Amino acid sequence: MLDFMLSCLYRSCLAVVVMCLSLSHPYTVAANEIDHTLPGPLRAEVVRVLDGDSMRVRVQIWLGQNIETTVRIEGLDTAELRGRCERERDLAYAAKNRLTELVGHEPIMLYNIRSDKYGGRVIADVFTTGNLPVAKNLIAENLGRPYAGGKRQSWCTAARANPTNKLMAIATKPANTRPLGRI
Repeated sequence: MLDFMLSCLYRSCLAVVVMCLSLSHPYTVAANEIDHTLPGPLRAEVVRVLDGDSMRVRVQIWLGQNIETTVRIEGLDTAELRGRCERERDLAYAAKNRLTELVGHEPIMLYNIRSDKYGGRVIADVFTTGNLPVAKNLIAENLGRPYAGGKRQSWCTAARANPTNKLMAIATKPANTRPLGRI
């Protein structure tokens, strides 16, 4: 008898869920028609800056519901911390330190949030609470370059091709530009 009651309860609950879903979606949408971008803004707290163009953040997505995720800054390419040449590594630490200064002491705002091609992190337009676009700021300060996807240029090749390049001049600063520490 108990099995029969549980079966009826399960079917009733399932029917209610299906009915609610059908009422909330009056028509069926094909998977390729769904916009997988969350427009934002979402306020986030920076947990840790990982490198010059990505950080770990904590975002409140609902009342009492917080998630931690990695955010890659849209439209920005910075040198890699494990770069192939010393100049690339120095420039990478300079970019990471500057990003830490920009976002490490106050909440940030995320816009146009979407999954990246690798999964496990998101790509977003990142702004300080003072409405400063982080990507444009790092590019203007010659700590990064615009990035629209695809193959990235080598930071080491750029240094050899143009030794007076402003991006590489920053990378020749003394070794005290290494990490400021964790946030």
